[in-house]
Order: sequence, then structure tokens, then C-alpha cells
Amino acid sequence: MKTKELKVSHVVRETYMKYCWRSTAKCESLYEVDYKIRRAAYLGAVIQTYPEKVIHYHNLRLVIKDNNIIGLSMNNEEYIKVSEKRKYTYDQLNDKVLV
Repeated sequence: MKTKELKVSHVVRETYMKYCWRSTAKCESLYEVDYKIRRAAYLGAVIQTYPEKVIHYHNLRLVIKDNNIIGLSMNNEEYIKVSEKRKYTYDQLNDKVLV
């Protein structure tokens, strides 16, 4: 799955900004918020593939259908750790270094 192909819905963006307000505060534009959502979709663990793909990233669950991220929710019961090294490597591969 190429992350640039993934489209982020307005509802998902607003939900991410609500749940991850600290991460959002570091962003200078909505493009950076969308980038972080796409990165979560790429680096997270796939926990379901049918009828929609569900990806778990830290305590977030993303729902993907037809290359569109259509849902995002919090799961405080499970936490899937993603190392800073993996995130940094992903950022380098996509010519993006977030501060």
C-alpha cells in the first residue's frame, strides 16, 4: 500500500486532531496532519482485512476501504508500540522530517 495513494477524509482528520491534539499541535498545516495519519496507516499492525482493512497504531484504529481512510477510533485497552526509529526511517524514505 502506497501512503500517497491513501486519501484522508475530513471526519478522520477532525477525529485525529481531537484525539491526538499534542501531535497535531506540532503540525504547521493540514498536510502534515494528513501525513501523520497516512504514516500511522503504513506503520501500524493490520488486525483485520475484510470487509475493510483495520490497522492498529499505538492506541488508534484506522479503517481503510478502497484506498480511503474512512474511520479512526481510540482503543485504550490495547497499545501497539511503534519505535521512533521506524517512524524516522519512514520519514526519511518519504523525504519528510517532522520536528
